[in-house]
Amino acid sequence: MGRVKGKMKRVISIRAMLIGLFLAAVLGAMALAATGLISNQRLVGSQRFVLNEVLPLQAASRDMVEVMGLFGQRHTGLLAAQNEAEMREMPDQGMIAERFQAAQLTLAGDTAELAARLAALNEGYQTLLSADTLLEQIRLESIALTSTMNTHIQAVDEHIGVVLDSVAAMFPKCYLE
Repeated sequence: MGRVKGKMKRVISIRAMLIGLFLAAVLGAMALAATGLISNQRLVGSQRFVLNEVLPLQAASRDMVEVMGLFGQRHTGLLAAQNEAEMREMPDQGMIAERFQAAQLTLAGDTAELAARLAALNEGYQTLLSADTLLEQIRLESIALTSTMNTHIQAVDEHIGVVLDSVAAMFPKCYLE
């Protein structure tokens, strides 16, 4: 009976060890599952942040850069235009302003820092608009003045031609006398 009892203790202890190992494996799997779930939640949170915060700001920033590029094209075109028809081919200020406002609405936020940046951006944009309007007016006046000057120069050239013809006609008469 002593031998049987010793064998039973060994069997029980082997059984207890197997049950302990099984419980440890289950607890380990549960710990891994919990770690995976927490990591997954962090990943989902990061994805939400990127989708809801970063991508809209990136798109708005890209739109702002495109608007500034359009203003650059417009200013270059206004400076290079030789007549009013070429000036009308430039991107319209109203269309550019609409695109700017659409991009600005995308940037709207509730933080004080963002509101301050948007206020500074809006102030700079208003300065840009007034400078753009002034450039267009000055360029229109410059084109009109150039046209008027060309007309006057042409008239002076015609008068010089008439005077030279008169001098040429009078020269032989003066020489003969």
